[in-house]
Amino acid sequence: MRVLLNFSVTKLEDMLEKGNVWYVRHYRRFFDRYVCAYVIGKKAEPIERDSVSLVPLGRGNPFLDLVMSPLRVFRLAKACNATDYLSADLPFAWWHSL
Repeated sequence: MRVLLNFSVTKLEDMLEKGNVWYVRHYRRFFDRYVCAYVIGKKAEPIERDSVSLVPLGRGNPFLDLVMSPLRVFRLAKACNATDYLSADLPFAWWHSL
């Protein structure tokens, strides 16, 4: 089973407010499951629809969320058995790649 983990330095609540968060469903054509992690923002429950999961990893403190994000993304990757990774946040990608 192929699982794509996408992580982004944005807030899930902001993406939900914009209303264009479900555009990621087009990845279902290539992957069995798609997990999108938002590393900053408020603590909240994951939102799931079909094979797409939107997972907020933040705890409400943007600085601490950013510092802890590599560990949180790593734990999520292990939990969901991610096979592929994607991030559009190139300025912070080095931090998560360590």
